[in-house]
Amino acid sequence: MIAAKILGVKNRIYTCRGFRFEHETGTKKTILVAMEKLTSHFAHQIICISKSVQDLGVEQGVFPADKSLVIRKGSSNGIDLEYFNPKLILQQQKDKLKQDLGIKPDDFVFGFVGRLVDRKGIKELYEAFSNLYDDNQKLQLLVVGPIEHSQISDTSLIDQMNQHPAIHLVGTQKDVPLYLSVMDVFCLPAWWEGFGNVSVQAAAMGLPVIATDVTGSKDAVSKDYNGLLIPAKSTALLQEAMLRLYNDEAKRMELGSNGIEWAKNFDSKMIWDSMDYLYKKK
Repeated sequence: MIAAKILGVKNRIYTCRGFRFEHETGTKKTILVAMEKLTSHFAHQIICISKSVQDLGVEQGVFPADKSLVIRKGSSNGIDLEYFNPKLILQQQKDKLKQDLGIKPDDFVFGFVGRLVDRKGIKELYEAFSNLYDDNQKLQLLVVGPIEHSQISDTSLIDQMNQHPAIHLVGTQKDVPLYLSVMDVFCLPAWWEGFGNVSVQAAAMGLPVIATDVTGSKDAVSKDYNGLLIPAKSTALLQEAMLRLYNDEAKRMELGSNGIEWAKNFDSKMIWDSMDYLYKKK
């Protein structure tokens, strides 16, 4: 952005995808805040990918409200609703995936998609699921995403998850909609997000969502319409929400059906059209 300013670029737009400084302290936080302020200062306009990111940026003095905006209801790039479409997944595909994973047809599957790092709440998810499983061996946890050991403070956590009889760590997968389709409830207990894209992807696939009431995560879920919002870093409240949806099939169906409608607010084509307008207007 500094280079663009020096070169006289006439339309400088900064897309703010969240703040690394939110959960930092001391010198590191000071440096990260300064970097954000500098970038924002030299930008003509700041696109925030969620309303809560915009609110935090204004509150922290990173940029003024009148210099920032959120496109529609947010997200960085929107969601491809033609790809995340439950109607495209055949029952035989679901059955085969479950069989390959060792999940029985009548098992109940909680799911997670994302990087396995502390801030995604994987420790809370592991603990909540383990507690529930102790009372009910019909439960399964399907975890899709890469393991980033450098960002996991408890080095034994992945070993514990691998050794658990009902937790399936499948790594990065190309066909994410297929893996979402075998889940009954989607969980993203993140500490913070820029925008919880994967929560919208899960909603588009007709899944009820459990997410956290924190920056970037709460914008991707319509509270009590297509999902439940809980405080971050609480194993007990996550466990309570998971148990609630397990026990209430009617609520699951309601949230899942509403999610398909909610996801329509984030169609990529709408986001792209708005971005195109912003980039061309000067």
